Amino acid sequence: MSIEEELLLDYKDYQVAKEFFAKLRKRSPRYVYPQCNRIRRMQKYYIEEQIVDGFEFCVAEDICSVKELTAFLLCRYGEETARKFVSTYSYRHYKDRAEEIREEVLRWQR
Repeated sequence: MSIEEELLLDYKDYQVAKEFFAKLRKRSPRYVYPQCNRIRRMQKYYIEEQIVDGFEFCVAEDICSVKELTAFLLCRYGEETARKFVSTYSYRHYKDRAEEIREEVLRWQR
């Protein structure tokens, strides 16, 4: 069983997860395995509902990637948790995107 199939089993109760992984595969089929590995690592730091919340955001934005998912989780649930699994080098990229997401959310709320 592939890591993608394992993750789909983990989130079998959520249709949005199926959509997320289908779009992830379509967007970057070559990088599905490393992105799924990253999601598996995220599971150690975020509860199921938080990750599903991120899937919902990514599907709604039609940007299904681990970068977008990580940036959303950083934006929504804070820096402390994200710093535990994001490298120092990559952190700035995620933080920049998280700020853009925060601005988009504020525009939606107006």
